[in-house]
Formats: sequence, structure tokens, C-alpha cells
Amino acid sequence: MTNWNAIESFIGYGDRQAPIVFVGMEEGFDPTGELEAELQLRSAYASIMDLYDAHATAGDDFVKAPGNRPTWIAMSYISLRYKKQTSPTYAECKDYMVHCLGRHGKETLLAELLPYPNTNTQEWRYAEKFPDRNAYLNALLPRRTKLLRDTISEGSRRLIVCYGKQYWEYYRAIFGDEAVWHKELHAEVSSWREARVVLTSHFAWKGFNGDSGLQRLASIVLGNAGG
Repeated sequence: MTNWNAIESFIGYGDRQAPIVFVGMEEGFDPTGELEAELQLRSAYASIMDLYDAHATAGDDFVKAPGNRPTWIAMSYISLRYKKQTSPTYAECKDYMVHCLGRHGKETLLAELLPYPNTNTQEWRYAEKFPDRNAYLNALLPRRTKLLRDTISEGSRRLIVCYGKQYWEYYRAIFGDEAVWHKELHAEVSSWREARVVLTSHFAWKGFNGDSGLQRLASIVLGNAGG
């Protein structure tokens, strides 16, 4: 039986006190996968999971075959640049993705604004819960906004990156009136408590692809804080 409360309370992967937080729109779902099996797996998740442990539980051979995951490669690149590694290679990013990204005891927390895994924003697979995506947003966004705000407030954050331009207005709500936004290159940026907060396009955007794209992304995200 699906534990909807566990699914709706799931925050993401990584370390609760991590200095770097990434916030995405929602986790993707393979259209060829079995949704019911995925929901059963997630019904047993803690609110914050270790990324590798979660994939191992799912039977995904994550270490031996991590696959092409451009969003996680981008996060890894940003994290390595934050740690003052000036020109991370793809191999180094892939190694970081497997061994450090979203891991307990490491420096990142990968959170999601919305909790239900989806193939895309046009397809709706959860009619048993909500008639359509708008009903889902109206019902869960207030709760999720508070959950993320409370979680992010717990740690000593240094860098918070929210990606996916169509959701910028929802990301801004996480930080409330404490954040004053200004445009910086193709992003919106604010200081929030001790953190630099950046709203960007989705990491899978073609402008962030390849070495030059990742360098562009790091420049946008890190400003003067990167190596």
C-alpha cells in the first residue's frame, strides 16, 4: 500500500546540514518504469535519503553504471568548483556524483519542490489523488514551501541553487521577505542569512552542456565565490 504521507514528506537526498543545497522542480520518472513499484519503494524512504543507498535499494547498479545524468553532473561540477577545484573534468564530476553527491556526511543536499515523481509536466499519472496537476500544485505547494524553508533553515547554508525557470516564483516563496532579488547574468540572485541563493534555468538546458556550458553555469551560480 502506498504511504502517501511518506512520499509527500520526502525532502531529498544528502546531508541535512550540508552547506550546499540544490532545489529542483520534481524528480523525474522513467516512462518505461512501473509507477506502482516506484511508489512502494518511496513509501519506505526516510525524509532525507543517501542517494547511493536509495538507488541500491531500487536495484540500480549506480556505482558500476551511473549512466548519463546531466543534472547530477552539473551539480557535481558546481560542488567541485565551490571546493576550489578550478577545472573539474567530466571523469572527476562523474566520480563525485557517485561517491559524494547527495551522500550522508558530505556537502550537498538535493531537495525537490514537489514530491511526486513525474515523466514531464504535461503528463499526469496521479488522478487517484488529484484530478490534475493544478489541483496538485494548489494542495501541496504551501506545505512543501514550508517544509523546504524549515529544512533549509536548520543548517549553516552557504550556497542554495534552485533550478528550472518556470518555477522561480515558487522558489522565491521559500525565502519569503528575507530575500531581495536582483538579476545577475541569466539568473536571479539574493543573499539569505549566510547563503548565496541563485535561481537558474534547468541544469539540462543546452546552454549548460559541455565544458563551456558548465563553466558558464558555475560562473552564474558561484559569482565571486568559486575557484
